[in-house]
Amino acid sequence: MKTAILPTILLVLSAVAQSAEPIDIGARRELFVDHYLIERLDGVRLQLHRPLRREVVFRTDAPWEGNGSAYQSVFQDGDRFRIYYRGGHHPNSKAYKTNPSPWETLCLAESKGGIHWTRPELGIVEFQGSTKNNLILNEAMVQEIGGSPAHTAVFMDPNPDCPDSERYKIVIKGSPRGLYLMVSADGIHFQLKSNKPFTTAGAFDSQNLMFWDSVCAVYREYHRSFDNGVRGIMTAASKDPGSFPKPQWLEYPGAAEQALYTNQVQPYYRAPHIFMGFPMRYNDRGWSESMTKLPGLQERQFRAKQSGRYGTTVTDAAFMTSRDGVTFHRWGEAFIRPGPARKDTWVYGDNFIFWGMLQTKSHLVGAPDEISLYATSCRSRIPIPIANRRQSTRR
Repeated sequence: MKTAILPTILLVLSAVAQSAEPIDIGARRELFVDHYLIERLDGVRLQLHRPLRREVVFRTDAPWEGNGSAYQSVFQDGDRFRIYYRGGHHPNSKAYKTNPSPWETLCLAESKGGIHWTRPELGIVEFQGSTKNNLILNEAMVQEIGGSPAHTAVFMDPNPDCPDSERYKIVIKGSPRGLYLMVSADGIHFQLKSNKPFTTAGAFDSQNLMFWDSVCAVYREYHRSFDNGVRGIMTAASKDPGSFPKPQWLEYPGAAEQALYTNQVQPYYRAPHIFMGFPMRYNDRGWSESMTKLPGLQERQFRAKQSGRYGTTVTDAAFMTSRDGVTFHRWGEAFIRPGPARKDTWVYGDNFIFWGMLQTKSHLVGAPDEISLYATSCRSRIPIPIANRRQSTRR
């Protein structure tokens, strides 16, 4: 935040010093991502700065992958990084009509530095007569719960009391309707933890997730539901990852009502008392003259034959933060948005930020590490380029 952080910090120090009860932040890192530490703003404002687009780091161009890849989870695991993602072409795309591929699969890619990714040959799931692929899950493997590998989130559990056999977890949508847990000791071979869902109040037709909150020593889950027909986010907390109480809606004081397709909530790894979310916003304005002027009209019209919204919906990424996991400060402007320089980003499901952030080396020699976020780009094409977007960790 090069243009605004200096005057904002000076203002805050002055305001806190004059307060009768200053906030004791101790030795913890604080970020000016909300108004928690700000008594007032005189002549300055908080400015949302967007990440810089970097290189394309991965393309979903294997025969079992395609333009339907989504709901990616990314995290560091020892000396390597991992991305778990859905494979297959979108069933409502031209690519699927000409080259059908399994939609209900979960894939794994790995990297040493977060830039160059490879597909390990896992030998688990057969595709076209061979197991030489990076597939770790398909429908047959979760048929006991009617599981959907297309709707998953994967995380490594840092809870010190977590058994080694359950260190890696998958949150998966299943039937009877609800969210279920799968566990693993190595992040590759998973098994069902229970045939009973840990929560049932929701729609779940999105990426639904869970993580360990090290500050409050609880598990937090976030999932999709509908509030009077509007896509929204619900949450609950529990000491036991296998059972959660009735969820509650997230709150956004002062923010306009918007349809949020995903949530991507996570503790900020350098200040875990602050939760950051990068939800994909869903905006369907229907057909209009301006809609027909957007790039990819032919593909839009084709997809609209299956469902109108596939032709008229545009998505972007938002940014929000919270200190209690329930009440969020959500910025009205987009964090990542479609733009005229990238003609294929004006489609439903694009500008989708992965769940997780990584610390990677800067492309500048001698510069400090950067924070990398990953996002899909050109989702209507084959394959999906996964773009790297970074910010300096000094900010």
